[in-house]
Amino acid sequence: MAAKVWSFKTYVPYLKAQLTGPEQRGRLSRAGEALGVQRSYLSRVLAGELHLTSDHAYRLSEFFEMSAQDRDYFLALVEIERASSVEYRDFQKRRASDMRKKFESLENRPIEKSWRRRKTTSNTFPLGTGAPFIF
Repeated sequence: MAAKVWSFKTYVPYLKAQLTGPEQRGRLSRAGEALGVQRSYLSRVLAGELHLTSDHAYRLSEFFEMSAQDRDYFLALVEIERASSVEYRDFQKRRASDMRKKFESLENRPIEKSWRRRKTTSNTFPLGTGAPFIF
């Protein structure tokens, strides 16, 4: 199972979870190809020697097929690490924290397909959920 970006507060451990390990064989090379960089560049990013550029982070979000919400959080994590000024780093940390709080709140969490209500002509409640179907 793929790691969720929301489980991380920095981007490098997330990348390690996505790109390395026995179940991820060859994924680091495929990610490098998708970014147009050498595998060694990504290895150096994973080792903490280099940081992703904003463009590379965006292309990786596409490679991982992230939702818009996940992508924005991932890009904020990259910007936190890339920030050269304390003010900008603090701004990005607050931004990422706000996104995380919004994601974690129930009312703003994306609805899973399996929980979407289906249209019906029946006035019964679905499987004892206590919620009526949408007509």
